[in-house]
Amino acid sequence: MGRQRRRLRSSLHIADSPAWWHESHYSYGLADALTRAYAAVQGDQRSPERYLAAYTALIPYRDQSVCAPQRLHLEYALALAYSGEEAFPQALECLAQAAEIAEDLHDVAAQAEIGYLAGALLHLVTHQADAYTVSAGALASLDALRQDDEPADAVFELDLSLRLAGHAWELGWFTTCLRHLEHAHTLRAVWVPDAAQEAALLSWLDAQLARIRGRPDQAVQLATAAADLLLDLDQPLNAGRCHTIAAECAFELIEELRAPSHAMRPPFDTAITRDPSRLLHTGRSFSWRAIELARMAQDPIGMGMAQLALRHGARLDGDAGVDGSGLAAVEAVAQIVRWTGDVSLGGRVETARGDELAAIGDGEAALNAYRRALRLLEEHDLRGLAFWPQMALRRTLDREDHP
Repeated sequence: MGRQRRRLRSSLHIADSPAWWHESHYSYGLADALTRAYAAVQGDQRSPERYLAAYTALIPYRDQSVCAPQRLHLEYALALAYSGEEAFPQALECLAQAAEIAEDLHDVAAQAEIGYLAGALLHLVTHQADAYTVSAGALASLDALRQDDEPADAVFELDLSLRLAGHAWELGWFTTCLRHLEHAHTLRAVWVPDAAQEAALLSWLDAQLARIRGRPDQAVQLATAAADLLLDLDQPLNAGRCHTIAAECAFELIEELRAPSHAMRPPFDTAITRDPSRLLHTGRSFSWRAIELARMAQDPIGMGMAQLALRHGARLDGDAGVDGSGLAAVEAVAQIVRWTGDVSLGGRVETARGDELAAIGDGEAALNAYRRALRLLEEHDLRGLAFWPQMALRRTLDREDHP
């Protein structure tokens, strides 16, 4: 099943309304332009030409006197057109204007819609903390529309809650992430039990938190469940990345089993094997499946993630890479980072580089690589991902202090 339909009625869903016709400075010309622009940006077939048509129809009216509701729709539709052209700063400027007007008009539903889009765009330009703040404001607006404790739009509220959980995870706010996930689980169970897309994201985020809590056994099951749901939804890109996380969790489970303090830890889930050789095979199978799905989805970032996971498995299988093959494998993924500019993969590359250097006994160079990973990820507010180089840095320093 696909994504559920929303039911929130927002003025932003229509291009014109008879309620505006008697407003001061109402413009019939803008009404026609908004109708054409809405048809362009909200149609099933979207293209650069359609976004340009919307922009061309609207931009002449931006400096004209028009009534407030029309101004709100003008700025929102322009934001959609700019977003389609990936002109995100201009889109965010339009949304800031629209948000002020919606607040003046006490249009709470419009405030929720504007905050939702602004949060998504801020996330795309890696302003993670701002994305969280704006999305939280959108959720608060939506919550203000509740009646008798019933959500105004349970699907929309679930979507926003999951976005907030994702933002919180990326920011390293794990307790906050858990709070949003608990709310999302309740929403889905009570109001939208058939929301398959959201169920996949819930499992994905639950897997991430399980890893952070040191429960790779649980994370393996949650990540594979998310991957299965995503494949049912015909989303090979996201399914491939879930397979990579499942592979990493299987490898982390091997490291847990081999750790001297393993006997002091809570028992693993009985559904997960405790045989390192079988876990190694499982992790490699997940990695190769992730590579296959990345090729299918033409996802170079997912391909790089899976290749790093494969190399993790090789180290666990005794290949320390003393001949330089390990660092060469990491450098091949670094080429993908240079090509795509993806910060999250860049952080993974530097962490993997540190792991390779530690494996061949170059502790100082390993520490420097982990520090580079930390700086890169923290500069972009990706503190959830920064958890891994931070932990690797601590382990390496501990080994240096207690050889």
